[in-house]
Amino acid sequence: MRYRGLLEYYGKDFIAYKKEKPSDKKRNEFLRIISKFMTHYIEDDCPPSWKQCPASFWELFIFSFYPDHIKLSPTEQEVEIFLYQLKEFVRWLDKRSGTSWSPIIEQYSLEAFPELKICERSINWIFLRGFPRIHHNDWNLEQDHMYPATNMNT
Repeated sequence: MRYRGLLEYYGKDFIAYKKEKPSDKKRNEFLRIISKFMTHYIEDDCPPSWKQCPASFWELFIFSFYPDHIKLSPTEQEVEIFLYQLKEFVRWLDKRSGTSWSPIIEQYSLEAFPELKICERSINWIFLRGFPRIHHNDWNLEQDHMYPATNMNT
């Protein structure tokens, strides 16, 4: 039953959180990632409320799910943005739902940061090796495929 968790439990909170800053691109990207996690990763084992989520829910989200969803960026600041948005969301959630996830999220963020930065740098490095102009406004995937990088040792 796809989207059950979002429909029954979490969707209202995600919508309320989004409505506070509807045009905030960073918040919207965070909500896209967490709702994807809820829908595709834990759909069959969805806790019925934020209070009933085990700490392993957040651990799975941060350490296992998020590394596969780090966006490419020329500034390599996506991990910092994600962790900041996660902390903001959890603080908001703690106030709204009476949970107390903030200390756990703070701890997980500190633990995960070095490894997530390695993932982010590695992903960017791999893509830049194959597509050196990927971050340029005039980048063309077809052109990069036709004329691959000539000097792969730089």
